[in-house]
Amino acid sequence: MVILQTLYFALPGLIANMMPVVVRGKFRSLDVPVDFNKKLGGKRIFGNHKTIRGFIFGVGGAIVMAFIQMLLASGGLVPSIVDFSQVNFVVVGSALGFGALFGDLFRSFFKRRANVKPGEKWVPWDQIDYIIGIILFSYIIITPSFGMILTLLIIGPILHVTSTRIAYALKIRKEKW
Repeated sequence: MVILQTLYFALPGLIANMMPVVVRGKFRSLDVPVDFNKKLGGKRIFGNHKTIRGFIFGVGGAIVMAFIQMLLASGGLVPSIVDFSQVNFVVVGSALGFGALFGDLFRSFFKRRANVKPGEKWVPWDQIDYIIGIILFSYIIITPSFGMILTLLIIGPILHVTSTRIAYALKIRKEKW
């Protein structure tokens, strides 16, 4: 039960992590790198793959998912870890969505410093960065239990590998890792 509750709680962040890939190539006016092509020590801060578009649609998708969760919880259809009478769905979606994307951005910063090329494997950080962000930013909403944290750290990489392989097979992603 802890596994399902944890994944359901983290769902806005999981959606946020997928949205940049889903909207890649669309809304080109928002295809602006979040680092605005700036460099630090002669290297790009984050790189071209981290865009304003990804952040807008990532956090937006997370807020929409949190809204759906609030509706399901208020209708008594699905129990929620979050008490939506105490915490606004926009806060939930923003915290978990931004957390996932911030984790990815943080990893990208260090990936550039380590001279790892965009799209190149960087195990285990490629699989766990967004999960660490979700965990850290979840403290804005609740204090996650040890079981929740452990579940996310174990299941998160499995979800990442599975979803990226599916996206690769559907030709949404260029890399299968």
